[in-house]
Amino acid sequence: MTGTVAVFNTASDLQQQVEQFLYHEAALLDAWRLDDWLALMHPDVEYRVPAPVRTISTPGTPSR
Repeated sequence: MTGTVAVFNTASDLQQQVEQFLYHEAALLDAWRLDDWLALMHPDVEYRVPAPVRTISTPGTPSR
C-alpha cells in the first residue's frame, strides 16, 4: 500500500476503508501469507515479536 493516497468524503468512508484494510490484513495472516502481509507495511516500520520463553521440565517435576 505504499504510495497509495486515499480521499475520504465522510468519517463513514474512512471507517469503511479502515475496516476493509483490517479484514484484508487478517485474511492474509489467517492464510499465513506473511510476505504479502509484510508488503503492506511501510519500509520504515520495525515489527518485533518477542520469542516465548520455554522451560524444560524434568520428568516427575510439575510444569509451570
